[in-house]
Amino acid sequence: MNDHVRIPVVLEQLRLAWEGQPELSLATLFGILSNQGIGWGTDDETLMEALAHMRTLHPAEISGPIFQIDARYVVETADNHVTVDPYRVVVRPQSTDGDIRQPGIWGYSKVQCRVGTDLVVSDQEGSEHHLGLVKRITLADSGPRPEIEDLSGFRREGMAEQVFALLFDDDTLVLLDHRMTQFHKNRRAVDYHRMLWDRVIQARPGESLQVSTPSGIHELGIISKIIPVN
Repeated sequence: MNDHVRIPVVLEQLRLAWEGQPELSLATLFGILSNQGIGWGTDDETLMEALAHMRTLHPAEISGPIFQIDARYVVETADNHVTVDPYRVVVRPQSTDGDIRQPGIWGYSKVQCRVGTDLVVSDQEGSEHHLGLVKRITLADSGPRPEIEDLSGFRREGMAEQVFALLFDDDTLVLLDHRMTQFHKNRRAVDYHRMLWDRVIQARPGESLQVSTPSGIHELGIISKIIPVN
């Protein structure tokens, strides 16, 4: 006979996993577990392992000083998608009116991030930035690198959910996902240009960006950094 004292332990693991995805109904949560082989006859230890894995992919909270953040996460809020990793934050504003805004990339000292509360990021000077109500936290990379050395040969069809930010010597920024969005500052505003692309021909720091597009080869200035975002 199983010991009854295990019940609050199992329920606590269920609570922690569910808090990371509160938009799911409990039945949907069990459906996800069922797709992973958890069902009739599964022992409690196996169930708790599956719940722990679910909590790793979608934690309810990532908070603390930068030195405690050891992975790359993407935080979805009502207004932004925010990448938080051991090196920096990347804030990608989500457009609601069709107007595309340039991502912000900056160092930080501390993050306060819990599902259902306001995301607060303190920059390196200690100023707090409130970035919206947290809807979900997703683990993007458990062993993140600060920068990418080479994207040459990369194809759009192999992107999946990956996103990269390419910084240039002239302060141009390119966000590369299933489209390529180029941001360039002028005197009064930031201009942007979006285009489809097929393959990265050349993309290394210290060299120009060359991308194959449906209309031909598109070339930009000298890359200074390639930052993984998602």
